[in-house]
Amino acid sequence: MQDKEFHSTHQEMKTSCFVYSSALFSAGSFASEIATASELGSRNHIVSNLNQNHEFLHLDSGFARYSFVKRDGDDLTSIVDALKAKLTELKLAHVFKEDYFEYILQVGREKEFQKKVGVLRLTSQLEELSRSSVAYKGKVRFDNSPATKRNSGEDFTSLIASPDGHKMITIISGYSDWLPPDQDLCALCDAMLTMTENIFNDAEERRVFPAQLMLQVAWDELDFEDPAPGCFSALCAMILPKREITVSNMGSAWMGLFRNGKLIHSTHGTLREDGAPHQLCVSTERLRQLCLDYVREVSENYEWEAKSGDIVLAVSHGVRQVLTPEQMFASMKTIEELGLYAYIPDDTGEYGLRAMGIVKAAQVASNGPQQGDMTAVVVEV
Repeated sequence: MQDKEFHSTHQEMKTSCFVYSSALFSAGSFASEIATASELGSRNHIVSNLNQNHEFLHLDSGFARYSFVKRDGDDLTSIVDALKAKLTELKLAHVFKEDYFEYILQVGREKEFQKKVGVLRLTSQLEELSRSSVAYKGKVRFDNSPATKRNSGEDFTSLIASPDGHKMITIISGYSDWLPPDQDLCALCDAMLTMTENIFNDAEERRVFPAQLMLQVAWDELDFEDPAPGCFSALCAMILPKREITVSNMGSAWMGLFRNGKLIHSTHGTLREDGAPHQLCVSTERLRQLCLDYVREVSENYEWEAKSGDIVLAVSHGVRQVLTPEQMFASMKTIEELGLYAYIPDDTGEYGLRAMGIVKAAQVASNGPQQGDMTAVVVEV
């Protein structure tokens, strides 16, 4: 089936623009030292952390700095046993149910595994996203950059599903290298992400909005009273219950649909005449002379029809620039091929390592310091 260019109408877009960058994930924080009860967090922060619409929550470079277990050779089980013994000594053992300690072990083992691989991942045990995974590897950032405090540039990624069978993938890549050192893009990026999710959370709108309209409306409804400066490219895909997929891509992210291991549909990317990816920007002194593009004018838009068992791969520019589509598909098995079976958590299913494998392969293929963040989303339709 030929890719069909998809057109939709909406009210005139604002002549502003902005940036988005980060990657969405979540998992509970696990301290290497014995933590107090208040520090242990909630059961709701387990690796498959989802909200009412089964959304993978935020992960950024700031979170990444604290998400890996750091310890000096102590066995994880012995740490938890020591915690339980200390609580018993303090006559506080009754405060926690036994399965809570199993939860702590589960989170800790997951983070040990992520540290061993060097890539953050998120998987879900819920049916709506049980055949999906997301992975992220941030580029090296310098201590004098706001990005070391939180991800002010590059990738922000979301995978969200609703109980009625709709799914949405969003990859937004920000550009922050030109920003003054005292400026950070997070507020603007978070605002755009929140807006797209709010639209998706409306049952009526997610049923009728194709991907292009999702981006248009999210941008149009942002509050620009006090905008943060910045620019971003965006890829959005809506996967419908009947396996119809609408895709809107503006910039350098990439998405492909594979059937029986063969690429049958893909995006191509949209670039300006100077070779830079198209972006939406909030105007600042340094951006006033840049062309302010509308989503509908510069995005590439598609309708694809998938079949059961087809695989959707969506990656940021950092992955696409070092891996071909065929290499991406093959690299879904990278983690197994590394021989890390002893570190893979017991509850990891066959789908849980796919996105992680792609990002790890991209990291290796970059053959040196990463030029940008690397993000991958894998969904089996």
